[in-house]
Amino acid sequence: MSHERFYFLTRPTEWAAPPKMYSFSSLKQIAECPRRWQLQNSKYEGLDRYPSRPNPAAVEGRIIHSLLEKLFRALACHGMPLIGSETFQKCLGEIDINLAISRLIRDYEERIALNPRGHGFQLRSSIQQLRNKVVQIFRDQYDKIRKNTPPSIIRSSYNTLKKQSCNDVTGNDFAVLLNTNKVLTELTLEHKELPFSGIVDFIWLDDEGIKISDFKSGAYKHDHKDQVLLYALLLKSNLQCLPKEAFIVYPDRSERVEIDENIVENVFFDLKNKIITAIRELKSVPAKTSLNENCQYCPVRQLCDQYWVSLSNDPHQVKKPGVVDIEVEVTGIHSNHGFVGRRSDCDNLKVVYETNVAKGLPIIKSGERLRIIGGKQLSNEIEIMPWTEVFHL
Repeated sequence: MSHERFYFLTRPTEWAAPPKMYSFSSLKQIAECPRRWQLQNSKYEGLDRYPSRPNPAAVEGRIIHSLLEKLFRALACHGMPLIGSETFQKCLGEIDINLAISRLIRDYEERIALNPRGHGFQLRSSIQQLRNKVVQIFRDQYDKIRKNTPPSIIRSSYNTLKKQSCNDVTGNDFAVLLNTNKVLTELTLEHKELPFSGIVDFIWLDDEGIKISDFKSGAYKHDHKDQVLLYALLLKSNLQCLPKEAFIVYPDRSERVEIDENIVENVFFDLKNKIITAIRELKSVPAKTSLNENCQYCPVRQLCDQYWVSLSNDPHQVKKPGVVDIEVEVTGIHSNHGFVGRRSDCDNLKVVYETNVAKGLPIIKSGERLRIIGGKQLSNEIEIMPWTEVFHL
């Protein structure tokens, strides 16, 4: 689908059915707003799903975050060696930060090239600048994470002779792999009874039994514990036994997650209920909308009529200065740099844009209704900025 055609809003050509396999993130998204998940995952003309708009800062953040966690996992496999030691240098050499960043950038750029919302996308930082950011954050965090890593991880890693453990594996025969390698990372497991899968970040085996951990390069979030408990549930489903211990390792601390049969049984029934609820919610076409304060950040809000009705019913929304979303009817073209539009409250306002922005806009005609995402409002005027999106109804 071309850039211009994409910005003429259409309904899905095929509404998304409930997924065959759920994940922690998909269940969370469905619970927050079934309509959002449905709109994002439905098919549109020429598109298998609705594309999210790529944001350079967000893409760079994901590249940095992905590489940091890869580094922490790999170094944990090698026993969290001291910075500068032979083992430390060998591990960094195996990863090759510049090559890893180049591959991540290439993968993102290939996907964005096929994205009709990727028009004009460009990363703000070079490979070297991204590398410098990774190194800076890593230096700030590594000694702290090393200090807070559970000692049994380090002991187990030191006692492991085979270092294939740093390779990603699948969960088909992971019991044999774990007994052989002692340490496994990014292990994909599926529950034997429920349509649920997850990627267990870090598993190790010592004299006490199987243990699991999740390395976080960022700040604490309340749902991190929920993720780790789901990992424990997946292990029980595949091994018929619980991990002996579980940890979340942050830069400033290591948090032990309590695990026992009762806790994991409750996790199982909670997960089962969430899946049943998700299936029920997604059977409606379209699914219900859950309006809340996060709607202004929703990547498919341009498609959600309820969102725009809520804006029109908010007398403060159309008056406040700053970055806003607004729906207008074009009442007259007054120049090559803008037009006059009528808001839902029947007041007129000017919509203006600079020459470089105008080049990226499709032809705007009198009588059309437009949904403007991320316009800059000052008094009774909206400016379409380079990052603003304009959708034709």
